[in-house]
Amino acid sequence: MIEPDPGRRRRLLSFVLVGAGCTGVELATELLDLARKTLVRHYRGLDPREVRIVLAEATGQIWTAGVRATPVVEALPVERDKLGRAVVDETLELPPFPGVYVIGDSTHSFDPRLQAVLPPTAQVAVQQARSVAGNIARLEW
Repeated sequence: MIEPDPGRRRRLLSFVLVGAGCTGVELATELLDLARKTLVRHYRGLDPREVRIVLAEATGQIWTAGVRATPVVEALPVERDKLGRAVVDETLELPPFPGVYVIGDSTHSFDPRLQAVLPPTAQVAVQQARSVAGNIARLEW
C-alpha cells in the first residue's frame, strides 16, 4: 500500500547521502534505478519522480560504523599494522601460513601499482574476494 499522506510519503522517499564522491554518486544512481524499475512494479501507485536523493559533500564527517580487524586476526602470531590488521602479501596470503588468505577489514594490503595501502571498504573487500577465489582456483591439489 502506498502511504496516503503526501508529507509522510515525501519523507519516506527522501534519502540523503553524505559524501558525493564515487561511492555516493554510484549509490544515488542505484537508488534511483531501484525506484524507477523495481519499486514501481511492486507499488503501482508510486511515482518514481517522488523519490528524492540529496548528495551532500562535507569537509567534516564523523564515521560511526567502525572498521577494525576481527579478534581472530588480532590473536594470530603475525605481523600487523597499527590498526591490528594482518600484513598480507600481493596474493592476500598470510606469509607465515601458506594457503591462508585474509581479506576485508582485517588486511593491511599494499598495492604496488598505487603505492598505497588499500582502504578497508566494501568495494575493496569484494575485489579481494574475487582475487582470492582466483588464487585458490589456481592451486594444485
